[in-house]
Amino acid sequence: MATNTILGLGVGLFNAALGKTYLSDLVNAENSGMSLLQIADVADGIPQFTIDVMGGKTTEQQVDQFLSHYGLTSGSGAAYTTAKGFVNNMLSSGKGFGAITVAANDYLLGSSVAADFQPTATLLKNKIAVATAFSKTYSSESVATLQGVLAGVTTDMDTDAEIDAYLTGLNFPPGVLLTEGTDIAIGHIFIAPKGFTPGGTDQVNTLNDDDRLTGTSATDDRLEFDYVNDADTGDNNIAPTMSGIEIANIKFATDADATLDLQDSTGFTHLNLHRIDDENLARVDNIQEATTNNLSINDSNSPFSDVEFTYLGTALAGSTDSVTLTMNNAQVSDVFIAENRDTPAEGFETVNVVSSGAANSMVALSTEDIQTLNISGDQDLSIFGTENIFSEVGNNILVEGTATTGGLLRMAGSLTKIDASTLKGDLKINLNDVLQATKDGTSGTDVAVSVIGGEGDDVFWLGNGIGSNDTIDGGTGGNIAILTGGSIDGNINKTGKLEVRTNTTDDVEIDTSKLPDLTDILVRNEGNNGPGVVNAFEATNKAVDVVLNEVTETVAENGIDILHGTTENNHIDDLDLTVNLATDGSDDEIVYTIAEGVNRDPRFNFTLNSDDFETVTIEDNDSESNSVEMGGTLPETLLTIKGGEAGDFINFDVDTAGADVTGVITGVEADNGEVQQGLLGIDTDGSDTDFETGNIFDVEGLATQVRQVAATIDASAELANVIIRVSTNNNSVDGAQSITMGKGDDTVIFDMLNDSRAGLTISDTVAGGDGDDTLVIDGHDTRVSLGASEWTNVTGFETIRLVGNNAAPVSTLIGQNSYNLTLTNDLIDANGGDMIHIINDNDVNNDEADEVDTASTGTEFAATIDARTLNAQNHFSYNGEEGASRTTDKFILGDANVNGANVIDGGAEDNDGDTTFAANDDILEVRNTATVTTGDLANVKNVGTIAGSNDQATEQTLVLQLNDTVIDALVDSYHASSTTEVETLNIRLNDTADVTAVAGMGIDLDTTATTAKSAVTVFLDTIVAAGAVDTLKVGFGLLTVGDVDVLSPGYGVDGAFESTVDTVQLSVSKFGLTDDADDIGTTATLDTGADGTNILYGAAAAAAATDRIIIDTITNAGSSTEIYYDPDGSGAQSQILIATIANNGVDLAATDFLIVA
Repeated sequence: MATNTILGLGVGLFNAALGKTYLSDLVNAENSGMSLLQIADVADGIPQFTIDVMGGKTTEQQVDQFLSHYGLTSGSGAAYTTAKGFVNNMLSSGKGFGAITVAANDYLLGSSVAADFQPTATLLKNKIAVATAFSKTYSSESVATLQGVLAGVTTDMDTDAEIDAYLTGLNFPPGVLLTEGTDIAIGHIFIAPKGFTPGGTDQVNTLNDDDRLTGTSATDDRLEFDYVNDADTGDNNIAPTMSGIEIANIKFATDADATLDLQDSTGFTHLNLHRIDDENLARVDNIQEATTNNLSINDSNSPFSDVEFTYLGTALAGSTDSVTLTMNNAQVSDVFIAENRDTPAEGFETVNVVSSGAANSMVALSTEDIQTLNISGDQDLSIFGTENIFSEVGNNILVEGTATTGGLLRMAGSLTKIDASTLKGDLKINLNDVLQATKDGTSGTDVAVSVIGGEGDDVFWLGNGIGSNDTIDGGTGGNIAILTGGSIDGNINKTGKLEVRTNTTDDVEIDTSKLPDLTDILVRNEGNNGPGVVNAFEATNKAVDVVLNEVTETVAENGIDILHGTTENNHIDDLDLTVNLATDGSDDEIVYTIAEGVNRDPRFNFTLNSDDFETVTIEDNDSESNSVEMGGTLPETLLTIKGGEAGDFINFDVDTAGADVTGVITGVEADNGEVQQGLLGIDTDGSDTDFETGNIFDVEGLATQVRQVAATIDASAELANVIIRVSTNNNSVDGAQSITMGKGDDTVIFDMLNDSRAGLTISDTVAGGDGDDTLVIDGHDTRVSLGASEWTNVTGFETIRLVGNNAAPVSTLIGQNSYNLTLTNDLIDANGGDMIHIINDNDVNNDEADEVDTASTGTEFAATIDARTLNAQNHFSYNGEEGASRTTDKFILGDANVNGANVIDGGAEDNDGDTTFAANDDILEVRNTATVTTGDLANVKNVGTIAGSNDQATEQTLVLQLNDTVIDALVDSYHASSTTEVETLNIRLNDTADVTAVAGMGIDLDTTATTAKSAVTVFLDTIVAAGAVDTLKVGFGLLTVGDVDVLSPGYGVDGAFESTVDTVQLSVSKFGLTDDADDIGTTATLDTGADGTNILYGAAAAAAATDRIIIDTITNAGSSTEIYYDPDGSGAQSQILIATIANNGVDLAATDFLIVA
């Protein structure tokens, strides 16, 4: 009985290959005397047939199932109909499917097959042929597996090669099956699957050192080897003896490094590695012939596995050796092709890499002596590795970027050409040091290297730049060159994007004209420790200067992306970017985009340098705050700032010299050496340790402070808080600048040096935007005066801040103080709404009681605020400096706007609430006739002098009402006055420090609400002629009028009382005088009632129990008159001095005193 007839039973009954074991069993049954029919009858009764094949089917379905094994279905025409009738007749006669199978096979395998059944006969023969090839080598107990062997057989599969290919595709390659023991065999195909120890539990290799395998005369003999961990020998270095076998397919399924040693083998032309186990080395070594030059790595997702093909040096001694490496759906680590791994001296001069199947990658490709690297295929290929750039705090690791490793190794000095022109996929390749290389065997001869990209979107990493003799042609895709160090001196063509990702402290200088197709540039400082050190690739500080030369207008206008650097690379000098145009025109534009980068830094700061751009746009797309130093020549036409996030800031107020602002002011750096810059003392050297919020710094005349000069500054689309210092538009006769702020709380600093308006003129348009915005008036060495003209186009600012201009005041007269501001209704309407805030206090600490001065902040300079033209609806607030650095400020108001809504804090003499309580030198000047009540003064504090002044041609009068609360606030708001710590308020009228008067200024002063804890000193108007009419309403608080003339002795007193003109009023109800109606309205000597008025005139002390008021004209006759209050009228208690009234040599007469209710 022929074997194929037994295998034919397997086809007919099961549509399956029997396999080696089942076939052996049936052959043994035949050899024991059973006929084929008997075997068939037994077979159609076993469960594998009755259940697995025919179970659950009707007879008709069983017939169709049987016929399908022969490829016959209802669509097969006459053959199906005839065959179905035949089967049904056999079943009707009592035959089983076993007998039917024997009969059918005898017919189909015979010589007289009808034409309709020729395809059926061919299919049967092909299935028997496949089953035969399979069953020589393989077995299975699974009916489904055995059926699967025949599932794809067709009528066209009629050659050995087709059958071999088919079975190989099913992972059942036909051939000589090697055993766990020693195999000495000759064959076309050698199959070395994993074997097992005798117990069947542990795997072993079936290809071993003692095997002797010999191929045939064919040129495609092959070895199929499953390399596993050998539980028996533990040998992971196998060196069989093989010859005449051309192809080796090796599956590296080991859990450790594994080597196939070919030191005793010859004849191989193809070495194909499959399914390499990850993290283990797969090596084929001691390859003896350069003709073993078709290498491949297939279906291996093993990114941490190295692959080595090492040759004998003698094999590669030629000068034109060539090798092809095919990557087929493979991801591996380092691929090495050369002489021995450690000290290779020989290699292939030409290496061809083919990328097929699916995307492929290798961390590195290492080879020696290579001259040409050709890359082809239709799939993406990556030849580079990555390491995470990270920072670690505690156990928290943050990945911040990717450092590129691997790439082309051992090739520098010999490689002259990389040609990927036929690659259809994307190529990503780390060129490493092959550019800028020196020729092997020379002391410095340059090697010219040509790199040609493919059709895809290629990426080229340049670790050391590109030499002047080197070239890169990116090919047809959208290509990127990534520079991590060095310079670009050679041409990089057909490459649209350049990324500069530095990890160096050396300057990086790039001639962008070498990239003629360049459209976009990205820059990031990715400083890290690099490889081979403790904490490799951990982010660390590496300050770098990047210079982009020969930049085209297109590239500049498309924009340069600046990414936030890795941790510790956010100091303002850690990235210094200079951009120089190829052709410097008169209207050049550049766009800088601040982009996100992962890091731990709280902010990102950097420096921009350029001399070529009239228009600059900064797109703020970073999630942190930024300080941007703009060096070089500032944009003169347009500076646009946009983007940002609400709550962050973008700060341009920096010093190009990088000095700490407190060091600039005091010579001492504050805050542990942190570099803090500009008006707000913002930290620019990596942390967010700004000087305490609220402290303000004057950079004075610092020439290196950045002062913007653009005709237009547009931050209208910026969400973050903008801080920017401006000077003037030098290209405009009028210095006109248009400045528009955005959505944040913005700060605009006018700081034109040596200018009486600090650069702010009617020609400027300054709009504050939507936030709580501050207009800062700085300047230097020149007094600053701003009024209606300068405010004309100022809108949207809630606060005006004065910083300090280093210009000493001449006086407090408007125009003569350090700062002179004339407020207008238009200013307030266009800015604060109904209130604008003015701040002249540069330190925050001493705004609080008992805090000390902050000496390192900016020095304040005095201000005069003229608010006379404000209507009753518009107001201002003022916060002045306290303590030792306080200034002498003046606030000028009129009757229409002294109404209690102005909030003024002139700054106390000190903020000590204990024992010091002197008034400061600030002045509240009220011009012309006005009424000032205690309510009008409710929000005024720390203003030590009230001045009444007259700039009219006729006499004017100040009606002034005071009480303890008002005086306590005006003199020292930090101190509570008392009878032992009395606070004194000064009043002056028509003083030359306030006005050059032509008519008198009188006062109607009401101090009746004061007590003994308050005092008032008044200098009446004696400047103009005989002065003016004054009315002094005395209370319990000490009232002092005038003083001895210390300026011109012998010429009377300053601010003295004028008898018969001025009047002192004494209140019956206040002092407990006799309350007769006839006393009211009389003078002290005209009481018509017999009871008297309790006023003793012309005496030094009380004489009777009824004497309440003593008018002493005796003690200081001719100089002053004192008024005392005697609580008991008898002198038993001490008399209380309630007034000292100086005179011009004429003592006060009784008629100068008026009794009032």
